Amino acid sequence: MIEPTQEFRIAVIGVIDRSNPRLDEFVKGWKRMGADVKFVRIPAKRRMAVQLTAAIRGFRQLRWADAIYAAPLNMHYGPVYWLLAKLARRPLLLDYIVGLSDWIEDRGTYTFRRKRLARWIDRFNLMRCDAVTDTGQHRAQYESLLGRSFPRLTAVPISARSGLTVLPPPPDAAPKHVLFVGSFIPFHGIDVIVRAAHLLRERSDIRFVLIGSGQTYAQSERLAATLDLTHIELRKGYFPFATLRGDYERASICLGVFGEGEKRNVVVPNKVLDALTLGRPVITASSAAIEAVMRPANSL
Repeated sequence: MIEPTQEFRIAVIGVIDRSNPRLDEFVKGWKRMGADVKFVRIPAKRRMAVQLTAAIRGFRQLRWADAIYAAPLNMHYGPVYWLLAKLARRPLLLDYIVGLSDWIEDRGTYTFRRKRLARWIDRFNLMRCDAVTDTGQHRAQYESLLGRSFPRLTAVPISARSGLTVLPPPPDAAPKHVLFVGSFIPFHGIDVIVRAAHLLRERSDIRFVLIGSGQTYAQSERLAATLDLTHIELRKGYFPFATLRGDYERASICLGVFGEGEKRNVVVPNKVLDALTLGRPVITASSAAIEAVMRPANSL
């Protein structure tokens, strides 16, 4: 354990998105413990050669650190980070909140060749690096998918964002807002939400508000139009959490995830924890991971 009075230096490498709650809570926690944190930033949405050059240029900061942490969603560069950590003689921790195999299948970029490459990278990362994921069920899924155990992979539960406080309940006389905030991807099952809205189309006191972007946004928009739903609002884009406060204040119910893939069964979505912390009831698909830490009509 690192005592708060100790000097400890951590280099965070990867595409840095401080709005990612997993990354933000780790950084805040390390700083509360007295650690000095610096970032080796890899530019997002740039050519691989540019990103690799940025990683190599950050080598001096990797040598400065006592330990290296690879930010979430950087698993594809795990072998590069492993090599740099070896050269710097520093321990490396990979955040495996999402595996590369999960990512390409959930984003619809699946091909046989990409699948084989993704599994090779996942095996390499999890065999040679210390890594963390979010649930024991997720760890078991990796071991089943990749065909071996990974004793260096540890489950560190994700948390709600720090600084959230319970909101007052929405006014009784107001229309009932059902709120979803997240990515429009197969894992989240937005089509299930739209079809549920269709079943409640005669309820003029209920309004659905779906906020986010992603590969299934256009499909969800077309489905809502085909079903002629006038009580559903689709708001496209990524919005900082602070700007969504009004939507959460109006929300009577918040929604989790409803996809049919195996990933749904092994993770506890951050959106569920956030909504519960804000004092909003949540409807989400039942799963082994959810049932391990929650009970109906109860929180953690």
